[in-house]
Amino acid sequence: MRGRDLDDVRPGGLGLHFIKRVFDEVAYDPKRKAGNRLLLIKHTGSIYED
Repeated sequence: MRGRDLDDVRPGGLGLHFIKRVFDEVAYDPKRKAGNRLLLIKHTGSIYED
């Protein structure tokens, strides 16, 4: 999946752009029999790190 170019200014359609900017890992599962599955991972660091 690929979002549209940000120079293409018009309402809507920026979801993929924001998802890729906010999350560290994005994966789409195309093998599901019904529906869609989008895995979004954001690394926040550990509270135990110095």
